Amino acid sequence: MRVGRILLPLGIVLALGLGVLNLVLNNRLVMERARLENERSKVVALNAVLASPGLSNVILTGSNGVGGRLLGAARLQGVLALTGLPANSKRAYLINLTRKDGGLVDSIQAFTPDSDGTAHVVFAAPMPWAVYIAVEVVDQTEGNVIASGRF
Repeated sequence: MRVGRILLPLGIVLALGLGVLNLVLNNRLVMERARLENERSKVVALNAVLASPGLSNVILTGSNGVGGRLLGAARLQGVLALTGLPANSKRAYLINLTRKDGGLVDSIQAFTPDSDGTAHVVFAAPMPWAVYIAVEVVDQTEGNVIASGRF
């Protein structure tokens, strides 16, 4: 009788613990699948841009070791790759493209870097690349330009 009184609650606690562990592991698996799918879609888009004729290639430089490259395909698709951003930061940045005619700025897309301080952003430009003269990456919190380049 005493053994049954001990084993039954122990079995219930063990079953509950295994259920919680299963839930946690399943949640991690779902999140990892979503992350991998996002990475796969970036690779597909990057390959499409790299295979495009008439590729625009802009080198971006900035302070504190921030730098990168913008690749623009003839079909208005672009890829921005940056390194040197603050690691483990939740800070948001914005891609701005400046037009040749009158200096109008097209704010393209906001993004946050990966935990290692890199960013790979796939986006669509609203106008053909020949319309633009410069690209800037702006810190959305402080409003300052952290990297820029000219077409």
